Amino acid sequence: MVLELPTGDLTMEDRLRRIKITTGDLKRTRQAVAADKLAGLADWAPPSLLVLAGRLMSNPQAGANINVTNIPGPQFPLYSGGAQLLEVWPFAPLYPSMGLGVAIVSYNGDAYFGLTADPGIVPDVEEFTACLREAAVECTALASRSA
Repeated sequence: MVLELPTGDLTMEDRLRRIKITTGDLKRTRQAVAADKLAGLADWAPPSLLVLAGRLMSNPQAGANINVTNIPGPQFPLYSGGAQLLEVWPFAPLYPSMGLGVAIVSYNGDAYFGLTADPGIVPDVEEFTACLREAAVECTALASRSA
């Protein structure tokens, strides 16, 4: 989905409420279903078709400057050659004109974040990471109050 994220001076509760409304509206327009179908191409499409789909999705005229992807992974341990996979390090590609990519993958009860930044556009990715950690603490506290 392509959407504008509220980044102004808002409480976390107001920010999440606005995101919920916006994403709910987009889901009702079926934009999320179309994106899901595109993601499903990875199961059978040749790499050249996936590259073309990626270029279509990364149209610089769309005005997007951040790419965020959330991929649910298996919620049980995976093994290779008898060794257990302990962590997942996701990667979000940067498309033309995008300064930051955030990939989130869940695995075995944990969530893993991967940040990719163009230092010419986002020279302070470490500061963004610190803000992301603070926001996670705020969200956790908010969820605890709601439970």
